[in-house]
Amino acid sequence: MPMIRMLLEELATIVYFSDDVNGKFKQYRRAGWREKKEKYDKYERKYGNVDEWKDWLSGMDNYLKSVKSSVGITSDEESDLSKIAMWPTMGKMIKGNRLPGDLRDYIAYLIDWFYKEYSQSAHLTEPGIIHMGAMFLHDEEEDRREMAKKFRSDGMMDCILLCLAILSEFEIIFDYSQKNRLNYLWEILIEYYPKATELYKFRYKGLF
Repeated sequence: MPMIRMLLEELATIVYFSDDVNGKFKQYRRAGWREKKEKYDKYERKYGNVDEWKDWLSGMDNYLKSVKSSVGITSDEESDLSKIAMWPTMGKMIKGNRLPGDLRDYIAYLIDWFYKEYSQSAHLTEPGIIHMGAMFLHDEEEDRREMAKKFRSDGMMDCILLCLAILSEFEIIFDYSQKNRLNYLWEILIEYYPKATELYKFRYKGLF
């Protein structure tokens, strides 16, 4: 489960980058600087007077100062970190006009048809517990084993599907001339996994 959620977030991040790589990269670095500064401030408050932490704190402070100008952090923003935008979660990526309509629709599709289910399982909501525990509703041991195998195989196929989608996004952005190879992999996956057919038709059929 954690791996699939990670792959989904990586895929969404690549899609989010794709319409403006340079602009989004600046936003990405600024958000990263804010998170590092927040971490530094927290540790400095707690361990600032502890000798064992002084080297680490000094190194982090020097790092933050050295990259501050390169990521465009102003003194005003440094004193009020809330003025530096956080990197958006998948849900926030589709809010407002952050993305063109087709990319926004694609991330919304990933959330609705993939992310919600795995998030429910990870957070142990009622639908998530039912999904993970469905195998125990069977009385026969053999039936439970078959259900467990299906559960594992679906997870593995989702991992393969999302990895292929990530590679496809890189091809769309950077044009590595690998369309034929990727199409071949899509054809194989579509033959054995219905979810691959839906994802391919939604996003990649018209682009490859």
